[in-house]
Amino acid sequence: MARREKLIAARDLHWTFESVREYFIKKPPVKGQELIVLDTSWHMNTYALVTVEVPEHTKQKRIVIKSYSNGYSGQSFQRSGKNCNAPKGQVRLLPYHAVIGDLIKKGNGREASLTFEEVDQLVGRQ
Repeated sequence: MARREKLIAARDLHWTFESVREYFIKKPPVKGQELIVLDTSWHMNTYALVTVEVPEHTKQKRIVIKSYSNGYSGQSFQRSGKNCNAPKGQVRLLPYHAVIGDLIKKGNGREASLTFEEVDQLVGRQ
């Protein structure tokens, strides 16, 4: 795997849209569950700790979160992790990741911005 591909996989915490969809189908989210939002806007890798507000909104079973917004993306996500307001955007929902979650909790409790190299050091060797 090329270095850039390796860094992007680490940044995405080794999740793809398809693997996120499969995860949420097998393990449906519940109200109050912690998840991670990855926002790659402005050439930053920002990870936000969020909680599920509504686990199955509408017949499409959208996941509605609280605790994060960057101004243009909404708080509703498809099961694949794509943001409903900006599905081609740079904000996606990911299952909880213990290393990233702990880092956020030890920091300000809301979010952490990391470089590609920092993410790779934390989760890149999966």
